[in-house]
Amino acid sequence: MQVRAAIDAINSGTGELSNKSDDPVQATEQQAAALEETAASLEEITSAVNSSTDCTALYW
Repeated sequence: MQVRAAIDAINSGTGELSNKSDDPVQATEQQAAALEETAASLEEITSAVNSSTDCTALYW
């Protein structure tokens, strides 16, 4: 479930990155915010995968 939520957040962030604004400063700020959200989502995915791997290793 965490991975799906993180993927949705990445999709949202990449969609925001592709949106254009007439104001270059505002566009840059929006892109920076979207990039931060994407990075945070990737960290969540990495953490979820690592936790899953750790749990799997316990049973093998």
